Amino acid sequence: MSLEFATIVQIRTQSTRLKNKVFLKIGEKPLIEHVVKRLMKSHLSQDVIVATSTNPHDDVIERWCKKNKVLCYRGSEEDVLNRFVMAAQYYKVENVIRACGDNPFIDFTFLDTLITSHEKCGADISNAFGSLVIGATAFEVIKTSVLVNIEKGADQKVYREHVTTYIYNNPEKFTINSLEAPEYLRRTPFRLTIDEADDLELCRQLYTEISRGGDFAYTSEEIISYLSKMPKIAKINSKVQQKDWKKELKEEH
Repeated sequence: MSLEFATIVQIRTQSTRLKNKVFLKIGEKPLIEHVVKRLMKSHLSQDVIVATSTNPHDDVIERWCKKNKVLCYRGSEEDVLNRFVMAAQYYKVENVIRACGDNPFIDFTFLDTLITSHEKCGADISNAFGSLVIGATAFEVIKTSVLVNIEKGADQKVYREHVTTYIYNNPEKFTINSLEAPEYLRRTPFRLTIDEADDLELCRQLYTEISRGGDFAYTSEEIISYLSKMPKIAKINSKVQQKDWKKELKEEH
């Protein structure tokens, strides 16, 4: 049986800036658990698939998935595009929601809005723009057939490592649906992604303040409202620099 919409989240243990961060604890649970459970709150994504690598270091991720009854696919460590395509084909996913494993506060409510928009307009890819909250809208919805076609022809390393970059570098070849982020994500800049130790500390303190029984149960709008009232916590990671992937692409070229 095929899945019309399913989330594929790329996760590995060998992160460059914060080693093994997927198993660092926020409250009593590891980051990977917060990310997966948050994504599962979507009403329109039919399942969540963890796409990790065949590197032996990532055996622990597969074991975690089996223990927690989460779908898992293992593929190339460097060729992330191929990993996504193979995972989507293995689980018969028609439309992939691409997500990353370092965003425990993903906006699942807006994700459903984006999925609905994608379905209605029939675009090749749908994304969000305008959010000042890093990590809240770090997702895209892409037709699997589009990823398959890209995977066959994209031969540059940068296109294999960054799943949808080929699309944005060749916009004339695709229909791109961009949806503006909701107003509450456009008010104040916050970092709700985990790249460095200060990011982790912010999430831990924020979690302590707002957790409900061990889960990130609040909507993103409620989380932003809380964070706006806690400037000391909000400042914890204010000096962390977001990686400029566009600059990285230029340097690679």
